[in-house]
Amino acid sequence: MQTYSHPALGIDIGGTNCKAGLVDEKGNVIDHTAFQINHKAGIDAFLHSLYVSIDRLIDGRNIRRNIFRRNIFRRRIPRLTRRLSRPLSRRKVCGIGVLLPGYLKENRTIPSIMVNIPMLENAPFYRLLSERYDVHVALDIDRNGPCMAEYLFCYKNRAFRLMYVTIGTGVGVGLCINGEICRISGDSIGELGHLTLEPDGYPCVCGNRGCVETIVSIRGIARIADRLGVTERIMPQKAAGGRKNPNGSDALIPEAVYRKALEGDENARRVYREFSRYLGAALVTYANIFSPDLIVIGGGLAGASDLYIDIAQQYLNEHWFERKTKQILVRKTSFGEHAGIVGAASLVLP
Repeated sequence: MQTYSHPALGIDIGGTNCKAGLVDEKGNVIDHTAFQINHKAGIDAFLHSLYVSIDRLIDGRNIRRNIFRRNIFRRRIPRLTRRLSRPLSRRKVCGIGVLLPGYLKENRTIPSIMVNIPMLENAPFYRLLSERYDVHVALDIDRNGPCMAEYLFCYKNRAFRLMYVTIGTGVGVGLCINGEICRISGDSIGELGHLTLEPDGYPCVCGNRGCVETIVSIRGIARIADRLGVTERIMPQKAAGGRKNPNGSDALIPEAVYRKALEGDENARRVYREFSRYLGAALVTYANIFSPDLIVIGGGLAGASDLYIDIAQQYLNEHWFERKTKQILVRKTSFGEHAGIVGAASLVLP
């Protein structure tokens, strides 16, 4: 494999946090940082925090950075537009990749619909980063980057069709076919987290009922525990009242279920077995549509995958249409909590 002297910088912008890191040509994270997004502070504060994070990473590696010339926020953030007095080395990043949780427009250079971070809508990320750092910049939606990273660094010669399923607050699905991201609807293969899994199921934020992500998600763990009637057995303190998240489920339940399941608690393991069946049913639907060779599980629940991935694999093997002629492997992400950073960097690595 050819080697490259310049690392890539990956930026993973989520609903609550922004992560950034330097990634080498083999997908190794050299250095990383993160900051919490303050939605009330607005776009100016976000850009300031983003630039500070990038500059710290670049300065820490003695990598060249270009001065910030001009942008639409120049008059509003004068400190960010001053010429930098520190000497610049001749090294630089090979590019900057950015993942965003929403939709993009104008050839994927500007965020258009950002439901969880509306303040970023129409922010000219491509131009701002290109001008400030004078390198190649690429933007994409959050599910596509990790999908490409898994293909490039882990399964390039083993999976012609690689599907990446991210499970956290919601469900997102990306598909890579022979090294190219599949884009059927907008920038992805569609909103597969909103396929109907239970016609009379829980209400979804999209306005439908019974979407995949209403049950195959972090909040879904709490709902399954309630449905099985084991919540108070797993977490007795719930009867005394607990912290609530916006959807009304106890925010502490998923954490408690995971901890108890690792300890061998049968009630908690029942929750994960039921979760596995729903995940398996969703994967069967995805497989019948796209027939992938490999499905990689990422997102906030990937860390608990040892509790559910084998059962989901078995369900998929037993129910998908081509099961007699083809087996689809289900694996957890190779990059752990850095999947977004590596995925973003993969957009610009040579």
